[in-house]
Amino acid sequence: MGVYDDYGNANFWVQLKVGPCELHEYRVGDAVDITDGVYLDHAGVVVVLEGRLAAVFSHLWSKWGDVIDPASVIGAMNPVAQAVKMLEEQMGGTE
Repeated sequence: MGVYDDYGNANFWVQLKVGPCELHEYRVGDAVDITDGVYLDHAGVVVVLEGRLAAVFSHLWSKWGDVIDPASVIGAMNPVAQAVKMLEEQMGGTE
């Protein structure tokens, strides 16, 4: 078992720790060993459809066409957690 597999094309790659992880490089159109779906990593987005790597993207788009950085989605907090963090910062920490 390797550390990760690379999914991408000649110019852009996303590393995922999903499936057997045998340090393979999968290019768009290749058959892959992971379930169909959309996978999100800090570096980008991987789309698997019908057992093949369908696409890789460096970012997402909102329904209004705004660019969304995948890292911001992975690190996002819900509104309650954001409010608690803001209050902690205003009060000088949690100590």
